[in-house]
Amino acid sequence: MSSLICALLIIISLLFFTELFSLLPLAILGAIVIVSAMSLFDFSVVQQNWEIHKSDKVSELITFLSVLLIGVEIGLMVGIFLSISFFLQQASRPQITQVGRIPKTEFFRSIERYEAETLPDSLFVRVDENIFFANANNIEAKLLELMGQAEFPRHLIIVCSAINRIDSTGLQMLSRLNRRLEESDSFLHLSDLKGTLLNKLDHNDLESRLSGKIFQTANAGMIKLKEDRQS
Repeated sequence: MSSLICALLIIISLLFFTELFSLLPLAILGAIVIVSAMSLFDFSVVQQNWEIHKSDKVSELITFLSVLLIGVEIGLMVGIFLSISFFLQQASRPQITQVGRIPKTEFFRSIERYEAETLPDSLFVRVDENIFFANANNIEAKLLELMGQAEFPRHLIIVCSAINRIDSTGLQMLSRLNRRLEESDSFLHLSDLKGTLLNKLDHNDLESRLSGKIFQTANAGMIKLKEDRQS
C-alpha cells in the first residue's frame, strides 16, 4: 500500500506541480536524488555476504563503478554480462559428490562427511546441477575420473535428486558415457529421477541408452545391486 500511495503522489506531482519544482535550484533537486539513492545502499549486507556470494558481490561492485564512470546503459550491460558469465562458470563446474547410505536409514549423504555404507563394486555419485551443454563434458570427465579411482567398479549409479533438466547434449553425454563403461564391462544406472524430468524425457528411450537400470531411489538401487551380488 505504501508503494501504491507513493506512486500515486509521484504521478500527481508530475502532472500538476512540475512548475513548482522548476523554481527549485538544481542543487536542491540533486540533494533530493542523492538522499533518495542513499537509502538503496546497505554496506553491512555487502560485507556479510562477501564470503557466501562473492561472485554476486563482484558483479554488483563492477556494475556500480561502471554506471558511475561510464554511464547507466553501458553499466547495466556490463552487469548483465557479468551475471551470465558467473552463472555459466558455476554451472559448467557442478559439484559431484560420492555418496553412501546412512546406516539404518534410506538417506544417502557424502561419504566424506558421514560414515556411510557403500558397496565394494558400486559407485554412487550425486550431481548437484542440471545436465546441459555447458557442463556435460565436465560431468563426463569427472565421472570417469571417479570410476578410475575406485577399485573394481562395475556399477556407476548417478543420483539425480538435484537434477531438474537434461538437454539433448546431456542425453548424448549419457549415451557416450554408457558406451565407455560398457567397454570396461561396467554398467550405468540412474536413480531418484524427478517426475517432472521424466515427463519431459521418454522413459523408455532414456532406459534404452543405459546398460543398467533406472531405480526409483538410490536405496532401491543399493538393495537390488546387493541382492545381485549375493545371488
